Amino acid sequence: MKPFSLTSLPVINLMTIPIILAHGLNGSPAGAKASLLKKHFNAIVPSLGALELPQQTEALLAAMPENQKSILVGSSLGALASLGAVNTAPHKAGYLILLAPAFDLDRHRDTFADALITRPGLMEDAPRYAQLPLPPNIPCEVVQGMEDELFTIDKAIAFVRKSPLATLTLVHDNHQLEKWLPNLIPMIENAIAAIKQS
Repeated sequence: MKPFSLTSLPVINLMTIPIILAHGLNGSPAGAKASLLKKHFNAIVPSLGALELPQQTEALLAAMPENQKSILVGSSLGALASLGAVNTAPHKAGYLILLAPAFDLDRHRDTFADALITRPGLMEDAPRYAQLPLPPNIPCEVVQGMEDELFTIDKAIAFVRKSPLATLTLVHDNHQLEKWLPNLIPMIENAIAAIKQS
């Protein structure tokens, strides 16, 4: 019989916090944000491309473990699906990060006409999801590019003003937040630390 040794036991990190990315309308699990978060955090990135907002929300909820607080990162349209998920199951969420949220998607019916062919309910669902409140006790960071060619900063400002635990970071960047993107890593690291301390 082999002697007992702690080194022979598997290492289990009880403080692993799931990071889940909800990509945008034209994003994918292979996009720039997804690749960055998979590399640094082994993030979960459900494929949301062909789904209406209620189905995107369901996919996020399915990716969120029942017994752990997840960090949800929602990009553009994915921000709306993320708000749907945290409102449906706030006990599963520990932190929310919204990147260039599509709060006024309904203004862009012509821009996204191709997407409406496969997702006809998108423009009806988007305004309702954009009005969802941030549940109490869930911190949220909103990052909005001041040169965003699609969505205006006023909707992001209005969301943060009505949400006591939300903060807004305005950056000189476009809708993709390409220049700012490396800053997402320390933002998530800070979110992890905040959850561990709570």
